[in-house]
Amino acid sequence: MRNEPHLRALAAAVERAKLYSTGARLLFHMEEVFAGVSLHGKRVLDIGGGSGLCSFYAAACGARAVTCLEPEAAGSQRGEMNSAFRELAALLDFAGTVELLPITLQQLECEPGAYEVLVLHDSINHLDEQACTRLRHDPEAREVYRRLFRKLAELTTPKGTLIAVDCSRHNFFPALGIRNPFAPQIEWQKHQSPALWAGLLLDCGFRNHRVRWSSVNRFGKTGRVLLGNRIAAFFLFGRFCLKMEAS
Repeated sequence: MRNEPHLRALAAAVERAKLYSTGARLLFHMEEVFAGVSLHGKRVLDIGGGSGLCSFYAAACGARAVTCLEPEAAGSQRGEMNSAFRELAALLDFAGTVELLPITLQQLECEPGAYEVLVLHDSINHLDEQACTRLRHDPEAREVYRRLFRKLAELTTPKGTLIAVDCSRHNFFPALGIRNPFAPQIEWQKHQSPALWAGLLLDCGFRNHRVRWSSVNRFGKTGRVLLGNRIAAFFLFGRFCLKMEAS
């Protein structure tokens, strides 16, 4: 159940803190990420949640409790993310349902089935970057990720939802050996395709994978219709949203 005043407050706070291009575009993106997923009354784990955008959106949509994992390292970008989280929390009167834990997934200890929704927004490849780069050809690297995904399955209630948003490894510009002008900062070798992630998650207690390809937020609903497909993504950001269900 959406709480429109809370969503408007989140959009305004994000703009004030300069954490997204516009509040409206953030809400448009979050609606796409969580499409088809009920958040009302749910316990949510936001893994690698950064400044907490997914966490606070879930809270605005009525989540009962949200845990945002974002390891903090002094002087690093992660440390800046934790500061941004606290700044955003101070601007929102519903932030009390959101808890920040400055730890990794590997360090998290909690009861089995503690969460009903898991979110990995631009973080699935960061769970173990070294292993991620070797996944396609290294059985040991795949086992590293299977151990992590088995932990995710243990944390999730039966029929709970896992959402992974990331960029696919396959993109037109790096295939030509040139920098992607739309996303020059992305290190494409550190990313993998949604099919690879879905296959590993299927091995570890998840099922029913669904993949949606994202367009460009500024193009709105028209862009979603025209560019929200694998072919367009290959020539743009390559961004996908993978959803799976815990067995």
